[in-house]
Amino acid sequence: MSKADRLFEVLGYRIYLNDEETLIYKHETERFEYSITFDKREFKKTFHAVEGIFVPKDVEQWSTQEFKNEWLKYCASEGHWENIWHEFSIQELQAINLKCRELGWIGGEDETWKLHSKI
Repeated sequence: MSKADRLFEVLGYRIYLNDEETLIYKHETERFEYSITFDKREFKKTFHAVEGIFVPKDVEQWSTQEFKNEWLKYCASEGHWENIWHEFSIQELQAINLKCRELGWIGGEDETWKLHSKI
């Protein structure tokens, strides 16, 4: 397990998928589901985050929902999931930055300053 993986784990994330092209970290709570996805394909080298919230049926505000089993929260008869804007914590940004370095997408501070000097 890499340092970035351990940092994501401390922040409550787990590796959901890690294959040749994609790496997904997920963090789930009763109401929210966060995912940070790294697209490792050579022509992409990007990441994005999604924060989803479950909106129970016939409720106009976000609320917690008790489910009889884990799969009911994915059933449209119980409500629906909405994607909302994700605000990164500084610790999440540090983990993302560290993972980008581990993937070889960015170098150390010297590399960053070389890029800034070109702007």
